[in-house]
Amino acid sequence: MAVLAGAVLLGGSAFAGNSAFDLVKLGNRYVGEQSRDKVSRIASEKSIGTITPSIWVVTYFDSIANQRSCDVKFGAGKMMSVKNPLRPLDHVLGSGPAMVLEELKVDSDTALKTAIKQPLLESIKITSTQLELRRTGRGKGEPVWTVTLWANKVSNTTRDAKVGEVQVSAIDGRVTGSDIQPSRLE
Repeated sequence: MAVLAGAVLLGGSAFAGNSAFDLVKLGNRYVGEQSRDKVSRIASEKSIGTITPSIWVVTYFDSIANQRSCDVKFGAGKMMSVKNPLRPLDHVLGSGPAMVLEELKVDSDTALKTAIKQPLLESIKITSTQLELRRTGRGKGEPVWTVTLWANKVSNTTRDAKVGEVQVSAIDGRVTGSDIQPSRLE
């Protein structure tokens, strides 16, 4: 009963009960052995109609690919595509080494719950979210979830506005930073 209530609270499970870490395991089926469990980034698209995103891209480190990465895209928990995209800025910005999955204790669903519980958001109904997990500090720092939040505008409830972002450590779940500005909803 509590699990059902949690699913309703978060707008249901838009990706068939799979968390981002579950999608990493599913994605391992579609990448070469040199890339399995070597994740450098996980990102969702902005959710639509729920606060739980349904479109996700897991970026694996691929030592034999030209751009050193392989993207596996999922929609509602199903593989949609596998690509080795061109990322010219990664050479300059550095995507960093793959994250050590065993160190990551905070999955996307927990990061989302943590972000929504921020005090400045208590009276705001979040309508959409977008999540990204990557290392901070040009790819060499701590793995952090960035949760971007949207809510309906006060003056026109058919339009939404970005309320802000909350950063949540993927290692221990602490909030490492936030930029929440409710005034954007006016």
